Amino acid sequence: MKDKVKLSTLEQIKAYSDPYRLRILTLLRNNGDAATVKEIADQLGEVPAKVHYHIKKLEKAGIVELIRTKEVKGIIAKYYYLTADRFEIVGENISEQAKQIYKSEVLNLVSDYYQNSRNDVIEALNSRIEDHNEGNISLTSRTLYLTKEEFEELNSLTREMFAKYEVKKKDAIPCHAFSVLCKTNPDDK
Repeated sequence: MKDKVKLSTLEQIKAYSDPYRLRILTLLRNNGDAATVKEIADQLGEVPAKVHYHIKKLEKAGIVELIRTKEVKGIIAKYYYLTADRFEIVGENISEQAKQIYKSEVLNLVSDYYQNSRNDVIEALNSRIEDHNEGNISLTSRTLYLTKEEFEELNSLTREMFAKYEVKKKDAIPCHAFSVLCKTNPDDK
């Protein structure tokens, strides 16, 4: 697996930014291992045909790849996993006429991340408040002032920290984390 893959074509960006495909990518990342279409479908509560269609789109875009095959009861099981630890969307190579589509896809991707994260947090908070168990909740929001180098360092540290805790462990509780680090309005002092 590579450290980073740059997604620069409209096809790659569309493949990556689809909300259903993001669920597949998140599942693979959280499992920490390759999985078959059937295993992914079972975990998502979906039919394998739907998952297969989306896996093929992700594979064609270079976001997932066939890692290994294994014969199981006379059938060849294909195991897929991510091609990189992280994906970076870059739009410099996109033609002018496609820039609006690119912008829309990226904004939809960010919106989906926010919405899914918001839903997870609200559900968790509601559950804990109803059960009178307000532990294991931490909210943080800050404005930071960083140089370009500090931005890159903090981004790298955040990714490393998340990666350390992404693999399922016995007796570990699942927690939701969502991080955004972006330059805000330059007029904000």
